[in-house]
Amino acid sequence: MHAERAVVLWLVPSNTILDQTADALRDPRHPYRRALEMACGSVEVVTIEEALRLSDGIADRQSRARMLELLAENKLNMGKPDEAEILRVQARQLRDDVVSEDVLSVRVKLRTGQLDAAQQILESWIDAERKEIQTHAPRAHRETVLLLSLINSFRGQATRAYELAQEGITIGERLNSPFI
Repeated sequence: MHAERAVVLWLVPSNTILDQTADALRDPRHPYRRALEMACGSVEVVTIEEALRLSDGIADRQSRARMLELLAENKLNMGKPDEAEILRVQARQLRDDVVSEDVLSVRVKLRTGQLDAAQQILESWIDAERKEIQTHAPRAHRETVLLLSLINSFRGQATRAYELAQEGITIGERLNSPFI
């Protein structure tokens, strides 16, 4: 690598695997660590939580906000929506965002059974998206219609769910997405 410092994000499906992987990467004799050192030189291993503690007070608010968002998504995936929401709000504050809702907040609402609130937010976004007004991150280019399709499926609205799913497929095809 030709960078002064590079960051590698290693995603794992559970805390057990996180602990095992972090332990392996911290062991200078482990093949994972040795491969990284051969490719990159010096290696420092930290978890997202440790990186946040290390970055506390640094000037790069955007990087810290992104770490908070990653940790929030991790907490949400671990079934801890309350912790995820706290981290999401902290990230928004760092970014000075005036947007109170984002894709992560909608996912928190879905996972905590707040279908009406999630649907209301998504319905407002879908109108803006159809008019090509960006309301949230480009990485979520079709998540709105797919989440609305899911909500409609939960509610037994098969026709509406199908229409929204088809719209998601059309968006993916139009953008040449590898995932359709």
